[in-house]
Amino acid sequence: MTGSWGALDGSPGQKSDPYLSRDHPLGERGDRLGAGGVPLGGKIFPEGKDDFLQHEEKFPFGKGMQNILNSGFAHLTPEVLYQTGLSITTALTGNPNFTTTDPALAVILSDLDELKQALGMPKGQARDQAILAARRKLEGHLADLATNLEKTASGDRVKLATTGFGLRKQAGQSSDAPSTPLNLRLKATGVSGEVQVLFEASPRAKSYQVQTSLDPNGGVWTDYDPFSSTRGIVLKGLLRAKDIWVRVRAIGPNNTKSGWSDPATILVS
Repeated sequence: MTGSWGALDGSPGQKSDPYLSRDHPLGERGDRLGAGGVPLGGKIFPEGKDDFLQHEEKFPFGKGMQNILNSGFAHLTPEVLYQTGLSITTALTGNPNFTTTDPALAVILSDLDELKQALGMPKGQARDQAILAARRKLEGHLADLATNLEKTASGDRVKLATTGFGLRKQAGQSSDAPSTPLNLRLKATGVSGEVQVLFEASPRAKSYQVQTSLDPNGGVWTDYDPFSSTRGIVLKGLLRAKDIWVRVRAIGPNNTKSGWSDPATILVS
């Protein structure tokens, strides 16, 4: 192998990805590693097979597809995520460029209502768990929606600018290397020997190189063919019951390359 109600309590702001928190109630085995294999304290979380397969069946990604819409919301607070979701549904309601969507806007509105109810709960562990579950569902549906909108618009940035999603900046002709991909995380697909790779897109990136290793400290790294998108990256044929480490870097104009990301690891099922 060579994706209106008033403001809720709390002020808008940013914070780290809640799914990588050591205290995430849904967490399972897998530590993110820093340089030299030192654990960073983050967790990797597998998802159910059904949810993953439904996403893959609805949105089979082509090699040439590029991400245009900003669909990464992990850095947003729950309150800002809620308002962002409302803005997107408002922009798409009655939008002549997108008469139907998949998932339907009713699904997104239901997710928003669930998140609103969770935010209204008394502070405590139950509230935190409800918020994490609600935002996980909402973020997944928003990512699916972004993919669907890009396909419907055939990449037309003028039409996509009316969706309520932000647009990624178009890569210029700069010879500067793209930035290192951030927020690398791994998820089990539910299929034996397969792992899904997710991370934030890098500005100026034309493609992404993924490597795997059984030993990040001096072991051999195996190359995969470059991926043109951050979405739909699934590594197959991995050894079962083994810890696998994964790292990624961005490839930009004139074959410039970013540094490698911090590796992430997961136990292959």
